[in-house]
Amino acid sequence: MKTGERAPEHGRALNLIEELREEVDYTICREIMREEVVSVMNKATGFVMCAEEICAEDYTNESSS
Repeated sequence: MKTGERAPEHGRALNLIEELREEVDYTICREIMREEVVSVMNKATGFVMCAEEICAEDYTNESSS
């Protein structure tokens, strides 16, 4: 993501997910709302799809060598 090859929103999504997890793990009264869960799941799905594309590209490039 730092190289600009992938969308920066994936990096921001990972940061948000980590922050939410830490809040829930280390804060006594923090609850995650349904809207937050849906948003995080959508972002995670986008990240996974991007990762799958990268793996497919790498596999295709290795197979054609």
